[in-house]
Amino acid sequence: MDEIYEKIKTSLKDRPNQLAELNAWLFVTINTARAMVDNTNKEDIQVIGEAELCRTSAELQRWFDSIQGRYGREGFSYRHSPIYFYLCSLTAFFEDMPLCDENREFIKQAGGYDRYLLYEI
Repeated sequence: MDEIYEKIKTSLKDRPNQLAELNAWLFVTINTARAMVDNTNKEDIQVIGEAELCRTSAELQRWFDSIQGRYGREGFSYRHSPIYFYLCSLTAFFEDMPLCDENREFIKQAGGYDRYLLYEI
């Protein structure tokens, strides 16, 4: 996961408007959600596992929106950060497509990763 993280981190330094690769989008979505939960209430980190239940990218976007609504407000110290807004904009736009078992396994791995793009780009 370190290699994937570094690759995505490097690609985000150029500030693309959208992510074309599904795994990059999945990672940014899960990593940003995990950063919100971890920063707001570490005891709730298990909610990240709910992402594995999503069957489509649109469903995952709705899940992210619910995480943002619960954890991206008061108590989240990065809620006014331009990098946070940028990462959220990347999660908002992706083609609706089914997520296969391999994608859900990737989501599970990304959900357990504890380095955050929010703090490093």
